[in-house]
Amino acid sequence: SLLTPSEGPSHGGTALTVTLTTYEPLPASADASAVYTTCKFSHISISGVEIKEVVEGVYTPAAGAVFPTVRCLMPGLPVDTVPSGNVSVTVSLNGLDYTDTALTFTALRFSVVG
Repeated sequence: SLLTPSEGPSHGGTALTVTLTTYEPLPASADASAVYTTCKFSHISISGVEIKEVVEGVYTPAAGAVFPTVRCLMPGLPVDTVPSGNVSVTVSLNGLDYTDTALTFTALRFSVVG
């Protein structure tokens, strides 16, 4: 699978696209509107605790030579997160079973200089 973009601001709002190059649990005839697509974001807080957040996504089935995709918005990271860091991204097409391999999104915390 591929994640684009691979980095963005830690305050959230980045539209992510996961291209499912090796994960196609739905037949091509499946009704995309009936799919409960979610993206799970996991990261480690400053105190060493793993924080997970699940958001709804939008599934687009494969068409021709194009792989299926999942689009979702990166949530904002809490203030107790390291200044910049990696966030693991996994996706599910049923809200329960997530991709085995996590993709990495680099969350960048920007400073305002006055």
